[in-house]
Amino acid sequence: MNTLNEAIELYQQERYRDAVHRLRLVTEFAPDNVEGWMYFGAALGKLGEWEAAVHALRQVVRLRPDQITGYCDLAAALLEAGDARAAEATMAQAAGLDRDHPALRELRRRVSGVSRPAPTPDPLPAASPSPRAARRRRRAWPRVTLPPLRGLITDRNRLPLMLVVLAVLIVLTVLKVARAPGTGGEAARAIALLRQADEQEALLRVQRGEDFDIKGQARQLRDGAYQIAKSLLDQDPHLPEAHWVLARVALAQRDPLGAKSDSLKGLAELDDTTGALPRPSGVSADELRSGLLRTKVRALLSGGSLSPAQAAAAHADLQTATQLAPEQADADLGEQLRRLGG
Repeated sequence: MNTLNEAIELYQQERYRDAVHRLRLVTEFAPDNVEGWMYFGAALGKLGEWEAAVHALRQVVRLRPDQITGYCDLAAALLEAGDARAAEATMAQAAGLDRDHPALRELRRRVSGVSRPAPTPDPLPAASPSPRAARRRRRAWPRVTLPPLRGLITDRNRLPLMLVVLAVLIVLTVLKVARAPGTGGEAARAIALLRQADEQEALLRVQRGEDFDIKGQARQLRDGAYQIAKSLLDQDPHLPEAHWVLARVALAQRDPLGAKSDSLKGLAELDDTTGALPRPSGVSADELRSGLLRTKVRALLSGGSLSPAQAAAAHADLQTATQLAPEQADADLGEQLRRLGG
């Protein structure tokens, strides 16, 4: 349905109110459309309309009672709506499908963190302070009483606070890598950040109705990898791993020329350093060459149709990449090449 596609695009652009208007039409005219209800609930949640989100997500559970993610989404919305009892009952239903599902474990941690009261110390008899302690007390700063946190986090500021916390965590990860000794550890961390970004986007493809900012997380992870790679090239301009990271980031940012350029630079540097094995980053030379070749092919394909010479070169690169790292074989990449290159 065209209206559903428009709504999903609006949701991904964070235009949640416009997405809700279209998704309401989708659910009215196609009440058995599970994806429509999933996005409807997610968009309503983004707007803080949790009671309406609960209603939408109940339809997801009704239509797909065998999918645990629907129960987890519904339980999260119920918690936001203040119905902890119904949320726990929904989590129990989810546990009947998969007790160890990551989303369910996260909900359990959330519930336990909210419901567990802070421990209070046992009352102790007051003791007379020593003269030294009394002097320290007089020199101490005045005691400041912080306002209670309850009520400070609202539906309006919850998402910005979550994004700030996520950004801080990513910055701390990048700083931790920057303090790691040697370029090998830093290169390994940059590659690990890219893989985390890939995992986040793979999750988005499988669980499109989940209510969290996966695309934003993936983008920040790639930004962290980019900063590390640029720093590495300042230290060692001949590091092929750094060129691979930059090529991958350029490809994600729809910059095929930059991706192709960095792929070629990485391959050239790798040819000059094949004797220095194993690679200090922990990535084998074969895996690194395979990744650079695949990125080069993807950059070429993003430009549209290929000439016969370009198609032949891309086929050769992809065949070499598959031989070097068969576990990374990508049928989708081969299909694109056959479609555009003949």
